[in-house]
Amino acid sequence: MDFIDISIYITYLLLAVAAIAAIVFPIIFMAQNLKKAKNTFMGIGVILLLFAISLIFSTNESYEKYAVDASLSLQVGAALILLYFMLVLSFALAIISEVSQIFKK
Repeated sequence: MDFIDISIYITYLLLAVAAIAAIVFPIIFMAQNLKKAKNTFMGIGVILLLFAISLIFSTNESYEKYAVDASLSLQVGAALILLYFMLVLSFALAIISEVSQIFKK
């Protein structure tokens, strides 16, 4: 084994340790501080609710030419509708924020 091979394996190991730490430590923090984590859970719930609503509005057409079945088409359609809704919402909130700052002065 060369020095480069060993370095790559060490890099993979450190990347795995960092990924595990980035996932585990926030979970431990939220488990210890449930009152502070309430807003996080509410945000996740709102996103899941919006995804469920966008899932209702999406279609389940199958595209055999692209090897996309009805289930995958439904999920992709829901994700795109959610993306469009979040994009419009973020632009609207940015505009509202700027306009409200103008009137506060």
